[in-house]
Amino acid sequence: MPTHDPTSSGYVIRLGILTRLVSWFFPVAAITLWPFIVVNPAHETPRLLRHERIHLAQQRELWVLGFYAIYVWEWLGHLFSGLAADFSYRLISFEREAYAHEDDEDYLLTRESHSWRKWRV
Repeated sequence: MPTHDPTSSGYVIRLGILTRLVSWFFPVAAITLWPFIVVNPAHETPRLLRHERIHLAQQRELWVLGFYAIYVWEWLGHLFSGLAADFSYRLISFEREAYAHEDDEDYLLTRESHSWRKWRV
């Protein structure tokens, strides 16, 4: 019986122009838009793909739209509290989890559901 391997999930699209288009506030190397990972080929690394695959897991458990709603809510909350855009982004719980575990090749195999909640500020 086939099993889902979260370490290789997502359809990777290598398209630098799209990542440049979404770089409004700071440079973006990749963006996860369920079920796709759009990556600038000039910045693609296994570490970056692991980071984005953590976002796929987060999106899956929040039925995609819940992820985007919480993501924007957290980012705007930090932004409106007077923090810079890039620092506000770094404080988003989804990003904090992904950055904390992007070097761990086995993280998605052992990750508990909704682990991003541990990273809320």
